[in-house]
Amino acid sequence: MPGGYHMLRTILLSAALTGVFAISASAQESNETRVFDTISVTGNDRFSDQDVLATSGLNTGQPLARIDLELAVEALDYTGEFKDISINALGNTLVIAVEETPAYSGDLTFGLGYDSDSGLIGVAGLSLTDIFTSGIDLNGEATISAQSRGAALEITHDALIGDGAVVGLRLTYDSYDFDNDLFGYERLSIGPFVTLPVGEESTLELRYAFVRDDLKDVDPDASGILQAEAGERDGSMIGATFKTSGLDPETQLRWGAQISQDFAGLGSDNSFSRTEGRLDASLPIAETGFALRTTLEFGAIRTDDDAGARATDRFTLGGTAMRGFERGGISVRDINGDVATSLGGETYAVARTDLVLPVFKDRDGVDAFLFADVGNVWNLSNVAAADGEVDVDGSWRQSAGVGVSLSTNLGRFEAYYAAQTEGLDADIDQSLGLAFRVQF
Repeated sequence: MPGGYHMLRTILLSAALTGVFAISASAQESNETRVFDTISVTGNDRFSDQDVLATSGLNTGQPLARIDLELAVEALDYTGEFKDISINALGNTLVIAVEETPAYSGDLTFGLGYDSDSGLIGVAGLSLTDIFTSGIDLNGEATISAQSRGAALEITHDALIGDGAVVGLRLTYDSYDFDNDLFGYERLSIGPFVTLPVGEESTLELRYAFVRDDLKDVDPDASGILQAEAGERDGSMIGATFKTSGLDPETQLRWGAQISQDFAGLGSDNSFSRTEGRLDASLPIAETGFALRTTLEFGAIRTDDDAGARATDRFTLGGTAMRGFERGGISVRDINGDVATSLGGETYAVARTDLVLPVFKDRDGVDAFLFADVGNVWNLSNVAAADGEVDVDGSWRQSAGVGVSLSTNLGRFEAYYAAQTEGLDADIDQSLGLAFRVQF
């Protein structure tokens, strides 16, 4: 540590201990000792008297010199658990007065994952609660794979404005370069948000973010539309998300819904609005052991004809969002000979339905299921720079198959096989899907 710290600590020690020994240079430099009948501890909460005494090394009935008390203070200070420490004498009682550093609880976790699109994924998570007894919580996660990297951090406080509202700051970073895209992407955002309770089972989030994104490394053979959209872009975004959920106790129907509205590119020539919604529902079928699970999703972007959303803002389908196809395997494309450039669409909709089978009904966390998905991505406002043919209408793709999932304390595993898919020639199929995540 810097020498200034040691000098300051020496001064503080002298001030803390002069009540024990005579205040004189000769006394402080001598080997004067005192014996105390009792030693008491005050100001401690998380740590017991015995813990403090054991750490200090002080004992009753033992001749104590000034150096012993200084070493006791140093030992307690070294733990980092005490903000202030002083030792004073009250008659034959030695008093150790401490002020503990604020406490917080937290977790640091590491994990490994895999999915059929990204390959092996490394994950690290951090969670801190009530940092320095300030009411501030911190939650973050970082992921990395061969084709993508991401990080998210949220700092929140749930008592600033009361009534169950949460105020926070959100930072995110994403970067990817997937094999089936003809470009790379990097995005950084930062901004405040507030989450308000709306009834017992509903919340409303209001947010602002400054966003810097970069559509880069565009393949020279890619569509002229993508070439025109390349480059770095800064902008502001405001948005809101409403979430709600419910349970019918009679039928055991569980459901959750959310809808989001964002306005991006504020203050620039590239403004657009983006709307997304999702509905999840599950229903056990009487006492048969069968159950239905379904998810409905939709999204729409509204933009000017000559500017606004780019390929990185628009929608694609595939992977877990539309089983039977690669991530981004369903998209609006500019097809020019052998080159098919994925541009994304301004509208999408998908429905995923599982029929859970009673194969493992006596095994908690294990499901076998049949599935059927149907979805489409369509619309693209500006195709003037296209090099080939752009099918802006798309068509409704379908897939069906079988899958199994396993949830444990360590993580989740899911695998599926799409026995049948129906799509366009340019779509990228993926019959076998595998995903797992294990947390340590």
